[in-house]
Amino acid sequence: MTPSEYLQSIAGEQVEITPQYKIDELSDDEVYLLDLESRVGELTDEEAAQALSNAKQNEDFFKKQIEGIRKEYKEREDFKTQQEEAEKEQEQ
Repeated sequence: MTPSEYLQSIAGEQVEITPQYKIDELSDDEVYLLDLESRVGELTDEEAAQALSNAKQNEDFFKKQIEGIRKEYKEREDFKTQQEEAEKEQEQ
């Protein structure tokens, strides 16, 4: 029985659990720089600061970029969780 199934059984009703994502714990600046570094490799502090400054020149576009990056990382995390659950089921 999964934790959510257990909660449903003791509550006697549908309990909706909102998934918690690691990416939500990071600030917009951290998300942008983490993604940038994952795509281009290691950056110096000056390069990172310059890239962030350039990206923030158009605040609306920056927000859209951050939303897209967060969505992508959440999808990756969901996929990883699904794979882990499938592996556990196969082991059982």
